[in-house]
Amino acid sequence: MSTIETPHSAISFAPPTQWHDHDHHGHVVQFYSEDEFLVDAISRFIGVTLSAGDAAVVLATKTHREGIARRLEERGLDITNGELKGRYFALDAAETLSLFMLDGIPDVVRFRAVIGGVLEQAKAAAGDRARATVFGEMVALLWAAGKRDAAIRLEELWNDLAQTHAFSLRCAYPMADFHREEHSAAFRAICEQHSGVIPGESYTSLASEADRLRNITYLQQKAQALETERAERKLIQRSLQRREAELADFLENALEGVEQVGANQKILWANKAVLKLLGYSAEEYVNHNLADFYLDRNVFDRFWQKLMRGEEIYDFPAQLKCRDGSLRDVLIRSNPVWAREACLHAQLRARRDRTETSRTGASGERSAAPFSKGGT
Repeated sequence: MSTIETPHSAISFAPPTQWHDHDHHGHVVQFYSEDEFLVDAISRFIGVTLSAGDAAVVLATKTHREGIARRLEERGLDITNGELKGRYFALDAAETLSLFMLDGIPDVVRFRAVIGGVLEQAKAAAGDRARATVFGEMVALLWAAGKRDAAIRLEELWNDLAQTHAFSLRCAYPMADFHREEHSAAFRAICEQHSGVIPGESYTSLASEADRLRNITYLQQKAQALETERAERKLIQRSLQRREAELADFLENALEGVEQVGANQKILWANKAVLKLLGYSAEEYVNHNLADFYLDRNVFDRFWQKLMRGEEIYDFPAQLKCRDGSLRDVLIRSNPVWAREACLHAQLRARRDRTETSRTGASGERSAAPFSKGGT
C-alpha cells in the first residue's frame, strides 16, 4: 500500500488570504466596507511594486490617496523621494475621469491617450524591464453617480488596454453601493469583467481556512433565507395587489358615492355614483375644487374646518349643485383620518333629508339622494 503526499495548498477549499499577491497581467476587483481596510490593502498592493523597483499608478479620491501615501511611508517608502516620485503617479480619480468622458460615456481614444500615456511615463521612469501596477476607483465613481453602463464600459476599456500595455490592475467598489436587489445583475457583470474577485473584509480578514469555510456557509444560509423571503414577498405583493384591485372595483361600482379630496380641496377621484348623482363627467368634476359644488360657501367652510380639526361629522346638511342647475340636499357624515399631516382621508356619507322632502313634496326635484365622499 502506498501513500501520496499532497501539498496542503492543493487541497485547500477556501481561498487563501494573501490578497496583496498578484500577477502582472491581472485585472482584479476588490470590494470593501471600510475605507481603512481598502487603504491598508492597496498600500500593500502598491508597496510590493515600488519595493521591487517597478512603476505604480494610483487613480483615487483625495482621502484614499492621502491614506495610501501615509501607509507607504509607514512601510519605509518615501514617495516624495525623487527616484520613487518618477515611477509613482498619484492622480485624482474624478479629474482624470473627466479627461476621457464624452457624452457621459468613456471615449476609447481619449482613454488610451490619457491612461496609456501615464503608464508609459511611469514605466519609462522605472526602466525598460519594469512592470506596472495600477489602482483605480474611477469605475466606482461612475457607479456611485448612477452611471452603471459607463462603469461597465470603463472596465471593458481597461481590459482592451491590457492587450497593448502590460500592467496589473486593482479596481475597488464599496459594498454599500450594491445594497439593493436590482443591483445583482450589474454586480455580476462587473465581476465578469475581472480575472479575479476579492470579497470584502468580513471574509478576507479571516485567517484560517476553517473560519473562511464557516463564513461561506453562513453566507450561503443567508442567501437562501433572503431568496425565500423574496419569494414570500412577491406572493404577499400579488395578494395585496389583488385585494386593492377588488377594493377599487367595489368603491368604483358602489351604490353610494365615494370621492377623494386633497388637503388643497381639489377632488382627486370620484366614483360612478357621485358623478351620476350630480350629472357631471369625470373631466368636469375631478381636479376641480370641492367648494365649487357647494351652493353656500359659508356652509362648505364650516364643513371643511370641522374636517381640518379632525372632527367626526354626523348629518351635516349641505346643498350640492348639479350640472343641470338643480340642487341636491344631503346630510353628510364623515370620519377623517390624517396621514403625515399632509393628506386628509374622509369618508362622507349622505342620507335623504326628510325635512326637505316634506317641504318640496313628492316631485323630488330638491330632495336629497344617497351620497358619500371620501377625501385624501
